[in-house]
Amino acid sequence: MGIVPFGFHSKTNYDANESLIQIRSDNFIKKIEEKEEDIWTRPPPDFRPQKFAPQPPKRNSREAQRPWLYGTIPGQRESIKRERTKVVPHLLKPKVTEDKGLVTMFHVDRPFTAKKRFVREGMNEKDPFENPLPHDYRGVGVYFEY
Repeated sequence: MGIVPFGFHSKTNYDANESLIQIRSDNFIKKIEEKEEDIWTRPPPDFRPQKFAPQPPKRNSREAQRPWLYGTIPGQRESIKRERTKVVPHLLKPKVTEDKGLVTMFHVDRPFTAKKRFVREGMNEKDPFENPLPHDYRGVGVYFEY
């Protein structure tokens, strides 16, 4: 007739037939249903501070000391030379004026802060440094005539 029976009795019969087939057959493998990836079944992220707390190695252990970074491994005679940053080239570079772009907002300083800023920035213009001449101990403009 084409009518599929639906009810408690038909479900019990189906389960019984499935279990009977599994018991009697060694090579019968029941298909495992693939779970659909549902974002609503995922657990929420764990943002507790304990989860993100640092976990340093045990104090005075080999992992904590890491001697291979400093060339002090016992029995190893090599010393590791590290590059040192060169400060002089940065000092000799000319100063680059910063382009502040378009100023759309400004801040009005309080009176005392404005006075301090004027003394620091605007009152005395900075001149380029000049090496001083050696001191003249003879006295400038003093000539003896005989």
